[in-house]
Amino acid sequence: MTDPTLRPATPLDAPVLGQLWVSAFADFLVPILGKQATLIVGDWLSISPRYLQTTTLAEIEGQVAGFIMVALPIFSAENEAQHLWEVLRHYHPFLMATWRLGLMWLIDSDHQATPNELYIEMVGVAPTWRGQGIGQRLIGHAEQIAQTQQADWLTLSVVSDNASAIGLYQKMGFQITHTQKNWFLKWITGHPGYHEMAKRVI
Repeated sequence: MTDPTLRPATPLDAPVLGQLWVSAFADFLVPILGKQATLIVGDWLSISPRYLQTTTLAEIEGQVAGFIMVALPIFSAENEAQHLWEVLRHYHPFLMATWRLGLMWLIDSDHQATPNELYIEMVGVAPTWRGQGIGQRLIGHAEQIAQTQQADWLTLSVVSDNASAIGLYQKMGFQITHTQKNWFLKWITGHPGYHEMAKRVI
């Protein structure tokens, strides 16, 4: 198991974090955002302070190996669609930008967080660093944040056919609480839907 250094993301991390988003979730982002997905996500992050302010990076030997983003109530998601729209319009004509923005909305897990939970919005590890305990370290960090926030539950969503990720989360104490089918997700990515998973914060 590799022990990474954890640190908050900064605006300077937007390009590398965009690369990591796309490498970790290529089956989602590339079909929706196209061949320029890495550039689009990097630009989106650069003008979206909430995403950077709620992201922790895992570094090994100066390289960003993974990240975790949690939903903190002090940071509003109100303008995220507008930020993405601005970036999409830079890369695409109006109709294509509208289409891609709509697809992003249609495949969302639409998790409705409650006041007594901390929701993990995204966690990803670069393919070259997988299997070295980085994901566990990042989730452990999220659990520490949940304790600081006095949350009762740590929650996340995972595609329901990702057996390896589900197994990792169950090993860490998460249990499946709900399964949501998503026809649009299956049409675009092949994944049938999402499992909602939760862990009691001690």
